[in-house]
Amino acid sequence: MTALSKRTALSKKLSTATSAMVALLLITSCSSSPAAAPDSSNQSEPTVQEEEKAPASGPSSPADVQSEETAEDESSEQQISIPWLTDETVGEPVAPVVETALVTGMRLAEHDDFDRIVIDLQGDTSVGWTTRWTDNPVEEGRGEPLVISGNEFLDIAITGTRIPETDEDWSLVYDDFSAKATGEISAIYDGTYEGRSHVVIGMTQKAPYRIFQLSNPSRVVIDIQRVG
Repeated sequence: MTALSKRTALSKKLSTATSAMVALLLITSCSSSPAAAPDSSNQSEPTVQEEEKAPASGPSSPADVQSEETAEDESSEQQISIPWLTDETVGEPVAPVVETALVTGMRLAEHDDFDRIVIDLQGDTSVGWTTRWTDNPVEEGRGEPLVISGNEFLDIAITGTRIPETDEDWSLVYDDFSAKATGEISAIYDGTYEGRSHVVIGMTQKAPYRIFQLSNPSRVVIDIQRVG
């Protein structure tokens, strides 16, 4: 073999060996390198609020909550040890009056042996009252006749109350001055005048009654015993 032929054959061998080594290095590098993690720089993780969204609903005002209840939800007769009355009476506040109350509702319901009227008040404050019998109920202040059914009427003035003064008061105040009826009675709320909220209860004849205040939330309860 000539010198030229030898050089050519050696060059081919070296070229082949170099190619093989390069290929081997590439294979080894690919098999030993860890897989690259996906780029998450542009991916936003959901927040807790996004994962656990609460239903969209606004809070109910006290007036809304009370309007959904009835006087049947109040304490039963067995839980109350208030005496029944037949005469007119004056009820003094059971605690010092810290602030005047706002009437926010009137509810009526039938019970087994009596009918109940509940006057809802804003604020857990103590109030008083006076009661009297009349056969001619009239509006507080104006003196105009009240349109309410019955032959005998229990006239009640809840003291320590006030008229609405703020926008919030106006949104809560009870302003339904129409007569309501349940069982054997009818009742009407005549509004508040000079610190007295006026309620009249009509019935066919005089009947024993009881009146008291409950708290949390504050309300005045009037029960009229059935005598028929």
